[in-house]
Amino acid sequence: SASFTSLVAPTPRAAGPGPSMSKKGTYNTAFFNSFAVRIRGTEIRFGILVGTCPEDGQRDALFAAATPPQPQADGEEAVAPPKDVAALLKSSSGGAPFADWAVEHATQLRRLLPGGLEPCGCFAVVTEAAAKDLAAMLTPVLKGIPDALV
Repeated sequence: SASFTSLVAPTPRAAGPGPSMSKKGTYNTAFFNSFAVRIRGTEIRFGILVGTCPEDGQRDALFAAATPPQPQADGEEAVAPPKDVAALLKSSSGGAPFADWAVEHATQLRRLLPGGLEPCGCFAVVTEAAAKDLAAMLTPVLKGIPDALV
């Protein structure tokens, strides 16, 4: 049986007065405790969390789906994605921002998931200090995800 542990994750919000809200949920410790080790040495820096639909303000994050590199426009040379998540979120390919590509990835992922599961947030491979600076950049990606976890 899967092991689940509680977490509280800050949810990006539009700039303005007032405290940011935190959403509560659980995550599969067997999967996520070894997640960083499994992706070490890969180019994975960002992706979509998949979990249950929100119920009573809580949801369960079950697994993560890495967002693939943006497709290159015709005639555009393939370039390795930036290793820095902030640079990745600011990047574009063929004039399309990465944030738009991440939203499209979440949309396509939603179509593939069985009932009861949906994109429920995102993950970013960054230090804790750098994560605080990403909130504004994550807002467009998480716009269509209610009670998003980060």
